Amino acid sequence: SPPPPPDPNPHLGWTGPQVTAIQQKLASLSYLVGTVDGQFGQGTRDGLIAFQKVEGLPRTGEGDPATLARLQTATTPTPAYATPPDHVELDIAHQVVYVVRGGAVTAILPTSTGTGQPFTSQGWTRRAFTQNGVFSIYWKVNGWHQAPLGDLYKPSFFNDGEAFHGYPEVPTYPASHGCARLPMEFADWFYANAAPYGETVYVYGGPSGPNPDPIVQTSTATTAPPAQSSPAPSPTPPPSPTPPSLLGGLLPQPSPSGPQGTPPAPSPAPSPSPSPIGPAAGPPSPGPSPAPSPSLP
Repeated sequence: SPPPPPDPNPHLGWTGPQVTAIQQKLASLSYLVGTVDGQFGQGTRDGLIAFQKVEGLPRTGEGDPATLARLQTATTPTPAYATPPDHVELDIAHQVVYVVRGGAVTAILPTSTGTGQPFTSQGWTRRAFTQNGVFSIYWKVNGWHQAPLGDLYKPSFFNDGEAFHGYPEVPTYPASHGCARLPMEFADWFYANAAPYGETVYVYGGPSGPNPDPIVQTSTATTAPPAQSSPAPSPTPPPSPTPPSLLGGLLPQPSPSGPQGTPPAPSPAPSPSPSPIGPAAGPPSPGPSPAPSPSLP
């Protein structure tokens, strides 16, 4: 039988201007692709898969006609939550991670979360769910972390044993024990830039638990308001029977200057916007822990 015809769609191994155009378009929409160099490598494939996930297209990882047509009209996704302005969103339904900065999505990565299937580890049987909720990054390992269910690369833990981490295999479908797997080529960047200690993490769209309510944003000021000074008594009262003047009294002290000598602007307190996704439940309050219980790759 004759050999099958070559794949006409841009895919792994392709080079040239068409690949460069795909990379540039994905990057302009905030999808991570690695270096824009005209070479269709694993980073470009992962960026294309993330785009196909968000847009509801077949997850081929190739520049097929439907994907290329959608790239021409697509826009950057809008975050599901507005507060705080800097946070991370784990969209289980679409199997992607959004990095939000200043209230806008600035980076999008593909992920693979819990399968929902039962598994047993350390004598405990449970289902591999990635729990909906609002959490924060509470423990990080700058390197490989040996866990009971496998090794995790540069994990950032947000809910007990659940973490964002690099992993050699990130399928286009849920395949983990509960963690959010990330492509290895983006794991270093995510660890250093997207998941600092205390970063808010919204997890939504999954089958386990209700979607979280948005966090109410509060003032981020770290200094007390300027105190008011009392008038200093005059050392020598005037010879007139008229009472001393009070013009110099009760004036506020000068505000502390900002980094360039200007008073810092107060931070407005934005109103919380309702979650656009399904029923809401109050956010849990995760307490700090020195280390998670068994990690879930």
